[in-house]
Amino acid sequence: MRDPLIGNARSLGGLLMAAGCFVLIGCAKGEDQSVARDRRGCDRGDATSCYNLGVRYDNGRSVGKDEAKAATLFQKACDLGEKAGCYNLGVSYHNGNVVPKDEVKAAALFQKACDLGYGTGCSNLGVCYQNGSGVAKDEAKAATLYQKACDLDDGIGCSNLGVDYQNGNAVPKDEAKAVALYQKACDLGNGQTCFSLGVGYQNGRWVAKDEAKAVTLYQKACDLGHGTGCLRLGVCYENGTGVAKDEAKAATLYQKACDLGDGEACLNAGFCYAKAIGVVKDGAKAAALFTRACDLGVGEGCFNLGLCYQNAFGVANDEVKAAALFTKACGLGIAPACDRAKPSGSG
Repeated sequence: MRDPLIGNARSLGGLLMAAGCFVLIGCAKGEDQSVARDRRGCDRGDATSCYNLGVRYDNGRSVGKDEAKAATLFQKACDLGEKAGCYNLGVSYHNGNVVPKDEVKAAALFQKACDLGYGTGCSNLGVCYQNGSGVAKDEAKAATLYQKACDLDDGIGCSNLGVDYQNGNAVPKDEAKAVALYQKACDLGNGQTCFSLGVGYQNGRWVAKDEAKAVTLYQKACDLGHGTGCLRLGVCYENGTGVAKDEAKAATLYQKACDLGDGEACLNAGFCYAKAIGVVKDGAKAAALFTRACDLGVGEGCFNLGLCYQNAFGVANDEVKAAALFTKACGLGIAPACDRAKPSGSG
């Protein structure tokens, strides 16, 4: 399992539509009535109504999905002073989503969102200055923007500023300050930072080793939907690291992490079913989980699925399919699979 990116990479916020509405604005109940209300409000020049209507069109919620119309509404909302509209439109220009990719325009929109007091706009603008994306590269300005974002309670800004203090990049190196910023980012709901800080406490990196605290941080990351946080928490429960050993809980956490798209967790969950660790032995479930791990690019998942087909464990025997899986696993760096990459009896 690779360690996380804290200390190396900066995060860029994405489109603020994960749950269908931006939390600072809210969504009214009674969808059809609220759509009509937003439409009327936008026609009257109400910025929030235009923004909310844009979110609806972007997600296809209560209206037909129309991302181009959403972008037009975000533009109108931004022109009317809605900071989230400026931010979302900036993300669209940065990614070239529906509108032509234009990093200069994206940076200008993040600037406007930041000027209007939107923390993630400041954070994204900081990343633009960090990378020289749409603006001249200026790491000192990036750090200033991360500070402003953090002061506005934007977790990504706090995390990115922590990276700067950890590495002494454009600010004096200060690992204690970095840890405090990572903790604030975690407290603000940044699951990746909770996870990364947990790794720090588990391994004694930048902080005194504290496995119990690592478990608490992995739990928070997992609660925030961070798959690898659930995986690490599961490993702690399986091994009794920083918490009482509980194989059933470990298996449940591996399954949750797998459902969140973590391939290594699918592999671990597969082993649980293959070896009756915390669950009843079930070859079919093990094979299904190894399949998911393999599909997610985990070589050991492909290798173990190949063994399932070779040994008729949870699936029908199929030497050709087994050989194809061993070949894939070999290509993904699993050395033992390379010797098995030909069907039995082939020349």
